[in-house]
Amino acid sequence: MKLSNLVLTKKFKITIIMINKPKLIPTSLVLLFTTLGQTLFGGSPPSSLEGYKMTIDVVESDGNEFTTSFYFLPNGVRLADDWEQGVYTWSRYGSTGTILMEQYSDGKFEILLNFSNNTLQGKKTSGSTSEIVGSGNFTLENYSDDDLPYGKFFHDDFTSAAESEYIWGNYSKDGFSAKIHEGGYTMYGNMTEDGNRWGQEIGARSLLGLNKDWYVQGTAFSENGERIELSIECDMDPLFQLEVHLSTYGYGVNSSLQYERYDQGDDYDEQHLNNYDSSSNGSDGKHATFRIRNSASEKSFHIEWLDGTEWKNLNSFNWHTGTLTKEASSGWNQSSNFQFHDWESMENYYFNPQMEFGVPDSLTVNLGDYGFTSFSVIEGIPIIHPSSILGKKFTFEGLPILVLANETLTAKVQDLNTGEWKDESYVWETGDSTATLYLDGNSQEKDKVLKLTFTSNTGGTVKWENWDMENGQNILKESGTDTFSISDFTSEELPVTKGWMWFDHYPWVYSHVEGGWLYFQPSGSKLMIYSVKDEAWREMTE
Repeated sequence: MKLSNLVLTKKFKITIIMINKPKLIPTSLVLLFTTLGQTLFGGSPPSSLEGYKMTIDVVESDGNEFTTSFYFLPNGVRLADDWEQGVYTWSRYGSTGTILMEQYSDGKFEILLNFSNNTLQGKKTSGSTSEIVGSGNFTLENYSDDDLPYGKFFHDDFTSAAESEYIWGNYSKDGFSAKIHEGGYTMYGNMTEDGNRWGQEIGARSLLGLNKDWYVQGTAFSENGERIELSIECDMDPLFQLEVHLSTYGYGVNSSLQYERYDQGDDYDEQHLNNYDSSSNGSDGKHATFRIRNSASEKSFHIEWLDGTEWKNLNSFNWHTGTLTKEASSGWNQSSNFQFHDWESMENYYFNPQMEFGVPDSLTVNLGDYGFTSFSVIEGIPIIHPSSILGKKFTFEGLPILVLANETLTAKVQDLNTGEWKDESYVWETGDSTATLYLDGNSQEKDKVLKLTFTSNTGGTVKWENWDMENGQNILKESGTDTFSISDFTSEELPVTKGWMWFDHYPWVYSHVEGGWLYFQPSGSKLMIYSVKDEAWREMTE
């Protein structure tokens, strides 16, 4: 999407006709703001709009009504709702002021403000022809830096309508609306014409810089086989637009990068690079969990999706050089499926997390056809607990045991009070950011239960429980909380067997081949066997 041009030109996408149309400001409130505006400025426009928020209440020439706000920055303007950024020129004369939102080869678009009565008009000029495309009221007020959502992180599981409205606003566009329905955030409605089928975007109240690690993650569903997308977008009118998408149609996943230069002329072709993947384990294709992860140190977006319990990388994109790590499956308008041309580093720009919806041929979408069941924007790196703990060591702050998972189903467990080692069976079960380690039992036959909550990839908190069996029932004997860390261990950390090796109660076994007894004893890294028949020690070899 571009900052300007919805109906005005093929380049304008907001200005007077907005992508999102929130609830209208009540007439009484508009009158109040109008009076406030006249008091603040005395009917005269300010010398600069920098630091002001302008809210407009507009009726378009076709009768459509909407309200939106602009935030005027030191070097541009941001639009509320999707937070796209553009440039403008401000001029004033007497009690009027003019905001030139964009000037192009054969025309321009302006917002004409009258400070004597706080009214406005939207004026479109093409060649020698000008027309008024909308009119209404406006207010100006100061805003603080906190009003702009730079570095805003959140988790929305769509259980609170008020919280979701704060994050996503009130979406209304082209006959469509969005709301929470049966635990998911879904779009619904009817489009009268198909001119904007691929322009249904809902931006979150968040702007993400690239100087720190973060990730945007969501779980989407598509019951009707239409496209549902998680995306991040940087739209810098009149320079460029970059969008990074992850989508599902109810089967497999697709990543798409789209890059367009606005400053290269109206005939400039948008560039696309795409990758595809499908589930390898028969998981429900109607649901997909995916994320776009920013690594500040690598200057890269990692584009990933969850295949069962395994996160897979579709591709990684260096936002400093415009280069893909893997060759794209398909693309157009570039000489290489590894590289965008006419590239500039994204280092100093911000990205808006978004949901995007495809519209079917019928132009009708029903509640529950597709949407998101969760959407998160999280600072830092994702917490990834291991799917297997083979080769892992668990250390606890106060719980007096040390666990080394040295085999697939068996761990070496040391009682730190006595120093004694035991071989104990284990079961490892994982959740989202949680996991449970059962020692000497499982969820039904409990003994020692360690319920782990990962707060980083190397540890977190644990709730531990010791159980016993009485009269055929599991009885909780004691429990507590602690912290834990998880790391790799080396073979040298495993306990060394000393003295005689015992098989059940005896350090020997009978050999039918030798017709006698064999005795076992370790010697350094070797296992020695004593043959009674030969009266000799020999090293055991494979």
